[in-house]
Amino acid sequence: MRTKAHGFTIIEILITLVIVGVLVGIGIPSFRELIISNRVVAATNDFITVLKLTRSSSVKLSSRAIMCWSNDPLAVAPVCNAYSEANNTGYLIYALPAGETAERNYVSATDTLVRQGLFDTANIQLRATAGSSGIGLGAAVASSGTNYISFSPVGMIRWSGVRDYRICHLDGANVYGENGYGRVISISITGRTSINRTQSDFDC
Repeated sequence: MRTKAHGFTIIEILITLVIVGVLVGIGIPSFRELIISNRVVAATNDFITVLKLTRSSSVKLSSRAIMCWSNDPLAVAPVCNAYSEANNTGYLIYALPAGETAERNYVSATDTLVRQGLFDTANIQLRATAGSSGIGLGAAVASSGTNYISFSPVGMIRWSGVRDYRICHLDGANVYGENGYGRVISISITGRTSINRTQSDFDC
């Protein structure tokens, strides 16, 4: 007596492979978008945390607190450096002595170093909107809001109006902001922050 064979036919196998291929094709781009989104959100949260710590330090210590960019913030004698799109991996948060109001570079002998650290810049670019000129910071000579962010003893920001910072996805030499990948962090004169999604590459 012949037994009935059990298994899959060639047609069934081919149909299964086609379905799997379609599902993989749909899932890979979605997974990539999820990774990009998570990186941008993490970088945004890190930057917001640094801003809030700088502002709260100014109020707590009743002195001007400054967050500046630093090429090597973990050095034995860290210093502030001029901002550039490729040069924003680290930061210093420090407070000036009471009564001193003019922004300047960090001086370990007189200033209170609140925190020093590195931003996670893997596939992430943080861009600062150009600010008002004429305010130097020691060796870092650009402008308020680009080389540094400064809060008064009552938590007010240095400049007038709103300043924007953009955190966007970096892919090789290209920076992308489409599909809401990027974030725009706005800081008001009162020192408060708000976050919006980018809508296009032009936002970055």
